[in-house]
Amino acid sequence: MKQLFTVTAFLFSVTLFAQIRGKITDKAGNPVPYTTVMIEHTYNGTSANDNGHYELSVKEKGTYTVIFQSLGYKTKKVTKDVQQLPYTIDVTLEDENYT
Repeated sequence: MKQLFTVTAFLFSVTLFAQIRGKITDKAGNPVPYTTVMIEHTYNGTSANDNGHYELSVKEKGTYTVIFQSLGYKTKKVTKDVQQLPYTIDVTLEDENYT
């Protein structure tokens, strides 16, 4: 009985920590801090830390379109077929030119 509880608790905890994570940089390789990261058509989102790292919680495998937005940079959409969790998506944002 104790072993069954331990296995069940382990499987449940793996589901809770499933995530998409990565690093956001500019063309020069510098981190882009505080970038907004969201899954398209959902309210599931987060923001990058001051080193450009982010972790976005997801509950299941599948195809996700992840949107990256930061002031001064072009919005970037990345579509990935996530078959293994955790999954890493590193992106490079391009500067936005204002006239």
